Amino acid sequence: DLVRSRGLGDVYKRQGHTDGHKGAGATFEEEGLLDETLVVFWNDHGEQMFEHGEQSHGYGLNREENDGFAAFWGPGVAPGRHAGPTHSVDLLPTVLDALGVPPGDEPLSGYVVGTAPADRARYAATVARSGPLVSVTQGGAKLVYDLDDGTLGYWDRVADPEERVDRYDPRDPAVRDAWRLLRERGRLLAALAPEWG
Repeated sequence: DLVRSRGLGDVYKRQGHTDGHKGAGATFEEEGLLDETLVVFWNDHGEQMFEHGEQSHGYGLNREENDGFAAFWGPGVAPGRHAGPTHSVDLLPTVLDALGVPPGDEPLSGYVVGTAPADRARYAATVARSGPLVSVTQGGAKLVYDLDDGTLGYWDRVADPEERVDRYDPRDPAVRDAWRLLRERGRLLAALAPEWG
C-alpha cells in the first residue's frame, strides 16, 4: 500500500504487461522508459543442493536457502557493492531512497542498505516442510529453533560459513543472548500463529 500510495503502483501494471513478452528490459527500452525506471532484481529464497541433505528449498533456514541478493539499476544509481548483512525488510526503504521518495509518516522496520547497525538482529520464520522454524542471526552467529520438537541449533557463520557444525551449547553466553532475542520474537509470532505457541 505504501508503494502504491506514493504513486509507484504503475510498476505492478507495467510488470503484468511485460510478462509473457520479450522481457521488461526490451519493452521498457523500446517505450523510452529506462531513463526514468529503477530496475530491481531480488530473490525470495535460495536452493539447497544437498548441503543439508535435500535438493530444493523450504526445508530450513540455513544460508543456502535463506540468504539472498538484490541488485538495483537505473538513472542516478551509483555503481557499488554492499557485502554486509541486510534483511528483506530493507528492500522498501532502499527502493524509496533510490527514487528520492521520502518514507512518509509510516515507520519502516528496515534500513536503507548499508545504513543498518552492524549488530542488528535479523529474524526469519518459516513453516518449512519439516515444520515451523524461527531464527535470529546477529553478528556472525545464528540460532534456529524448531517449534515442533523444541530443538535448537547454533552456528558460527564466521568460522563455519556453510553452517555444517552445530555448536549449540546451552551454557554458552552467546547462545543464551541469542535465545533471549529469539524468545521475544517468538512471543510476537505466537499472537499471529497460536498453533506455534
